Amino acid sequence: MDQNQNIDLIIFAVYGVCITWVLYNSIESLAEQTTISFDKATLDRALADIPLKDTNLSDVVDIKFKFNDRYQFSEQPKTLALTLDNKSKNISIRIDWDQSTLTDYANQSRRVIRLPSNRQVDLSQRQIFSIVAPGGSLRETITAEDLLKQKEDGTLEETAPIVDIEKLQKDAESKKASQKLKNTVARFMDGKKPLQFSLRLALRFFDWKGEDITEHLEFVTCYFSIKKLPWSDHLPFNPKK
Repeated sequence: MDQNQNIDLIIFAVYGVCITWVLYNSIESLAEQTTISFDKATLDRALADIPLKDTNLSDVVDIKFKFNDRYQFSEQPKTLALTLDNKSKNISIRIDWDQSTLTDYANQSRRVIRLPSNRQVDLSQRQIFSIVAPGGSLRETITAEDLLKQKEDGTLEETAPIVDIEKLQKDAESKKASQKLKNTVARFMDGKKPLQFSLRLALRFFDWKGEDITEHLEFVTCYFSIKKLPWSDHLPFNPKK
């Protein structure tokens, strides 16, 4: 091998190292993102198992949520966009917001707050029930009470995401962090296990005469998963997009 070939090999090796370094730093600089999914199949199966007079809840209630395709770690949702459809012809649905709860990844239960368009809610008072008439539909924006802060004009603003991933990462890096928390964050960051949270809605049902046809509050639970997207998802030719 002559001297020119040695020089060519050295140049090629240096070029390869530079390309690898650039690609590595490019991947590291990509904004980490997540996708959020609602487990509607599990909810629908649960509704089908709850009897209501001569039918079951799956014939009466349909619940949906709206999410973006993806979220950056720093832009996780602070609210949930809920749609509840009443599919029955003669049964009304009442949602008891104060009996409903929003639970985070650590199973910490928080009071659900329904946010009106003017964002004016007295958190010290009971919330008004929401009624969905037969064939009607209800669309509401909801969040957890502990995520709200009152501004000077009396309106409420959301101060943190429902699941604050960036805070979760910092907590896991603390010397006081439990091994369980460290494992939870590590599995999430590796894409092995999503973070989960849930919404528990308290419902009552009334017939056309206005009589309560439920012996007690019916609680239905909606489960959500937050999955970290791999860096390859940023590629424009990614077939999964």
